[in-house]
This record gives sequence, C-alpha cells and structure tokens, in this order.
Amino acid sequence: EFDVTDNHIIQTIEKTLRDEDELKQIFGIDLLKTMPLDPWKETLAELFKNGTPTIRREVLELAGKDSSVLSDESIAEIATGKGDLSPKAIAFAGGRGLKSLESQLVSNLTSDNFELRAASAIALFEMDCHREESKKALLDMLQSSSQEATIAALNYLQEPMGVLSDDLLIQFLKHDHSRIRESALVIARNRGVE
Repeated sequence: EFDVTDNHIIQTIEKTLRDEDELKQIFGIDLLKTMPLDPWKETLAELFKNGTPTIRREVLELAGKDSSVLSDESIAEIATGKGDLSPKAIAFAGGRGLKSLESQLVSNLTSDNFELRAASAIALFEMDCHREESKKALLDMLQSSSQEATIAALNYLQEPMGVLSDDLLIQFLKHDHSRIRESALVIARNRGVE
C-alpha cells in the first residue's frame, strides 16, 4: 500500500508508466490496481490511446469502469471497432449503460465471434434491453457443442441473470474440458457456490 499523497511516489509511478519498456509500464499499471487512479488519469488515458495492444488491454482492465480515466467516447470507440479489445470494451459499456451502442450490441448477438456475442448479451442485460434475445444467445452458447462458445459465455457471465443456475454451474464444474471447468470455477468462487 502506497501513500498517494506522497509526491515522490506519484512521480516514481508516473515515470514507470511513461517508460518505453513495456514490462515497466505493466509493472506500473499493476501497482495501481489497489490505488486511486486520479493522480495518473491523464497518463493512463494517453497509454490507452497510444500504447501497445498489451498496454491498452491492461489499462482497459484497470480503468474500464472509471469514466474519469477512460471517457464513454473512448469505450464506445473501442466497443464498436473490430479489434481484440472490443468484447472487453463492450462489457464496460454495458456497466456504464451506454445505450447509444444498443443497435450494435443487438446485431452482435448473432456474431460468429463468441466473445463479442457473449459480451454484447451481457451488456444488453446490464442496460435492461433486449433481455430475451440476450438470454437466448447466452443459453445457446452454454448449450453449444462448441467448447469455445461455452467458454466465452462463462467468461462474461459472472451473475446468474436468469441464465446460469447454480445447478448448471455445477455441471460445468464437472465438465471434461479443463478451460470450461476453470471458467466455471471463477464464477463459483465469486458466487460462493460449494
């Protein structure tokens, strides 16, 4: 735990975030996971805009919920793009209630990209829009013969939302595929299922 009012600590972390070495930047971002982001919000926004794909992903994970660091416009721009960060940005867009993305999210419910489909369904649930279509998309993924579809749905489905009962979760905990079991285990740990 660091004192975020200590100017020396603020400057040291700032220097680490601005270093050209990606590993040092990742280290700096990791240090911020338990700290208020306010002293570094401009730097984090700049890293999100101009950083490497890895750094952009780390900043999104760290600050995706914080609109003072990453604006709604920044999240929406990534969410509507075709990049690897789109599903994560969509997940944060749902939590922020960015209803301007609703039509894009609905069209994603039939996407061949399972992560995009799952993230969009969850985002629509969070925005209280198109719940039945979203539920159907998630259930289809959970019941799919494609392990990748099931894994994607589990990775984004952290709350039951009327889709993933404890009994179904327990079935996934006993699944033959290790990645499905691991994804289910994360949900079970968060829910306290025994």
